Amino acid sequence: MTTPKSIYSLSGLPQNHSLRYTTRDHADDTAKHADSTPPSTGRGYPKQFHNREQLQDLTGLLTPRPGATLQEFPITAQGKWAPGQSPGPMRSIHESGNPQHNIVAYHDPNNTNHGANMTGPNYHSYSQAKAAGPAAEAAYRQYYSNAVAGKPWMN
Repeated sequence: MTTPKSIYSLSGLPQNHSLRYTTRDHADDTAKHADSTPPSTGRGYPKQFHNREQLQDLTGLLTPRPGATLQEFPITAQGKWAPGQSPGPMRSIHESGNPQHNIVAYHDPNNTNHGANMTGPNYHSYSQAKAAGPAAEAAYRQYYSNAVAGKPWMN
């Protein structure tokens, strides 16, 4: 039996959108790739993220250390984003030089505040479900299976 991964669900995207769900592992891999990619000088990625939305991580407002900047980089359904590809709505946001500390955000089509329309996804932790007991773990396994298969079940 495959061990489920912790996943993000982007509830503002349509149920059938290829980026409605992504694993934490995929987001972490994207942040590592982005951190090793030279910053864009034009309209590409990675680029500076100004956090006009006041997004938060688990410790509060997402704020870089002095001298560092926040970077954003597209998360694609599969593989890594490359110049010439559409970036899609989902981003990995991390402090430059610190890709292990990253969050996921996405351009929510329901948020019309142009220039500040990033939204944080729902995070579903497998380890928390497992710690909550057999019923919660079984429900999470079903949710994970549905998410991987692209089937709607919950946010």
